Amino acid sequence: MTKETLNNKIHYLNYCGLPWNILMIDSFGDFGPCCDKVLGNMSEYENISSIWNGEDLVSLRKGLVGGNVSKMCSDCVYLKQMIRKEYASPEEIKDIWGGLRPNPPDKICKRGPKVITVDFTSKCNLRCIMCKGDGLERINNREMDIETIEELSSLFFSGLESLIVGGGGELFCHSNYHFILDSIIKNRPKISSINTNGTVSLSFDEWGKCVEAFDVVMFSIDALNEKTYEKIRGKNHFSQIFRNIDILRKMKKRKGFRFGFNFVIMDTNVEEMYDFTVKAVEKWGASQINFMHVHGHNHYSVCKNGDLSNKYNEEMKKIHRYSKTKNEIIFTLPGFIQ
Repeated sequence: MTKETLNNKIHYLNYCGLPWNILMIDSFGDFGPCCDKVLGNMSEYENISSIWNGEDLVSLRKGLVGGNVSKMCSDCVYLKQMIRKEYASPEEIKDIWGGLRPNPPDKICKRGPKVITVDFTSKCNLRCIMCKGDGLERINNREMDIETIEELSSLFFSGLESLIVGGGGELFCHSNYHFILDSIIKNRPKISSINTNGTVSLSFDEWGKCVEAFDVVMFSIDALNEKTYEKIRGKNHFSQIFRNIDILRKMKKRKGFRFGFNFVIMDTNVEEMYDFTVKAVEKWGASQINFMHVHGHNHYSVCKNGDLSNKYNEEMKKIHRYSKTKNEIIFTLPGFIQ
């Protein structure tokens, strides 16, 4: 791959900033700078500061700056998406990383990361076809203990630029989710957000606590209608999600609060993308929509199939046009497939 081709494909990417800014922690205590990538376990370290300034992350940062890219980074799912080529080989990706001129921040916060994402539990009440978990027994039998939650919240939540909860499990399946909400409220970061499947029935008071704890509530549904939802999620909780949303919309919320939807793009739902966008904004009242490609199970991906790729590009063009008429709505959109 020539430098000219590289610049055309990834003209907006100078470096991966995740190892300088973000720490992701799952319910097992495994940590890394991004999802799917585990560098170690919290039990091996004294605290998060020692993780953040420890050899694992320091060597990873040095490798990105010096061009000695680790296998973990050379096989990056998100970089594959950035080059609009989800099927790129690890060798190809490593060549791409090697051709970039890293431009990392001059300074790193020694106290800890700016952003922490936490999966307080790996439990989930759904069986989604694209779930990247490595077995249902692991998925459904782990939650972070009270002591670890207390340490995380008291030492590192307050002062964080951003806390993101959920993604690898459903927070409201944790047996102590009330304690978690109270901990976040007590030690509020500047911005806190949650990703939830929205299927657990919560009372008005419980949603009130959620609004107090989070600035952003994102519902992951990936479907325009009940039929597609059940095909993807394995169970039909579509109506329950919108009962929860109705409660949330009726509540008095502080300035800046918003809710929206996550939509994982795959062969099952690609044709619904634009109609979902319009309905989410016009009927469901969303103020934010995040689209992302499926990964972990590439046979659901639209990137390998020419007809699906074309359909994806058509849908994405319509969404781009629509987004320009809705300046008040936040859209996170992946690139076109080349």
